Amino acid sequence: MTARLIGGRYLLGEPLGSGGMGSVWRAHDQQLDRTVALKRAHPGVDDQDGRRLRREARTGARLHDPHVVMIFDVVSDGDEHWLVLEYLPSRSSLAHVDACTLLDSKALKLIPGVDASQPDRSFGNSRCGWDSTTSDLSADLYFDRDQPGSTDRQPLRIGGRSAILSNENDGPGTCAVVIVFRTYVDANGQDELVTMSVAGSAKPVTLCGLATKLAEAAAPKLPKA
Repeated sequence: MTARLIGGRYLLGEPLGSGGMGSVWRAHDQQLDRTVALKRAHPGVDDQDGRRLRREARTGARLHDPHVVMIFDVVSDGDEHWLVLEYLPSRSSLAHVDACTLLDSKALKLIPGVDASQPDRSFGNSRCGWDSTTSDLSADLYFDRDQPGSTDRQPLRIGGRSAILSNENDGPGTCAVVIVFRTYVDANGQDELVTMSVAGSAKPVTLCGLATKLAEAAAPKLPKA
């Protein structure tokens, strides 16, 4: 699906990626002469009139966060509805990765009572959570830009990448493994991070062990930085 004009304005280019909700293409905005990303929901995911995609657009338009891709517009082309998004030049950026695809049912069996097919998915697919139905354990995988820090944190290697093990990283009763996906120089000197957090009333050694095993399962599915 290339060399196609969407909404009379956006010239569709090569595909950038596909997740559980939709697919993303690179495109050229012919009116403003800029590169953008276009997202279309998979068939059957959105309503016929594009209501779900428009709700996503309204939610995203209210966010002003450097960790979230900007939404420029919603356009219709025949029976199809598209989000027009900020384009990030690096194809390896986590902005085009669906967090929910990094852990499958086999990995999530580590936490009894979790239904891998029913994740709690955030806007933009940058965060994915799973809750156990048989205990108070939960798992949360999310992307961020920050400094991983070093105080009271144990350095690790996960999938060949630098990482830290952080007890109570997301508050009391949590433990997380924070993987440095990519280090780059920007205005704030921040890194692109993948955090695998487990919460519950279990002992810290249990929470940290689960977080480590889940991070080890997710790391091989990350794109090359």
